[in-house]
Amino acid sequence: FDFSPDALYHPWMVQTFLHQIDLAISWSKKEFSHFPWRKKRSFYHTLVSEIMLQQTTVTTVLNRFENFIQQFPDLASLSNADSADLLRAWQGLGYYRRAKRLQGAAQALAQKGKVKMSVAALMQIPGLGDYTANAIVAIGYNRPALAIDANIERVLLRYWGEKKLQANSLNLRQAIKTFFEAELQSKITDFRAFHEALMDVGRTYCQARSTACLQCPLKSGCFSIDQKDDPYLKVIKAKKAKLQKKSVVLWRHFIYKNKKLFLVQ
Repeated sequence: FDFSPDALYHPWMVQTFLHQIDLAISWSKKEFSHFPWRKKRSFYHTLVSEIMLQQTTVTTVLNRFENFIQQFPDLASLSNADSADLLRAWQGLGYYRRAKRLQGAAQALAQKGKVKMSVAALMQIPGLGDYTANAIVAIGYNRPALAIDANIERVLLRYWGEKKLQANSLNLRQAIKTFFEAELQSKITDFRAFHEALMDVGRTYCQARSTACLQCPLKSGCFSIDQKDDPYLKVIKAKKAKLQKKSVVLWRHFIYKNKKLFLVQ
């Protein structure tokens, strides 16, 4: 076997990763099991918390989640909530359109009953995108799925490296998902804990501009720990470079009549 960091892939790498994930899960449960949406995990709590956490810090949601759940404890109460009451309960979380999106999704889901839905079915619900649908299945139902948020994307890219994932700036999330389904999905027994651990690692040790690799529970086997170039920053820079290359050419036509400006297009 080629055990160098440039080796594309070998089965032992997955076993090492899964062992590190077990360590990360133990650490995650010890440090963050107090999150109120984790204490009593459910489909509904996952739906509410995941939409709250979009574009909002964990600290902000910690201060408001329990009060929101007390006021709207289930799909029915949220579906029938008065708009003014809903927006008042959402106050401080920002991006109020998310509250309206959440209520719209709750109304559609309430009509479906308590049947567990697939990712594809959930994505047909207004207000639920790819990430939220996968999060509900993986975290809410604890069933096979991969919800790729910025933290999970960053951690998996840094751990495996872009070569092993066969990823680039154009296909990063799809490459991660393909690798996950081919090499990891059948070997994971707790999808909820898997996601929570990776999110916690990304938020704590593997931030976008700051890393604490020596404290990270995934440090053994991580591709990036001994690398000079950060695969994540490399992909981000490539994305920015591609965007900068895209330019818009504006043509302006000046039409004169009898030496006077007649029309500008």
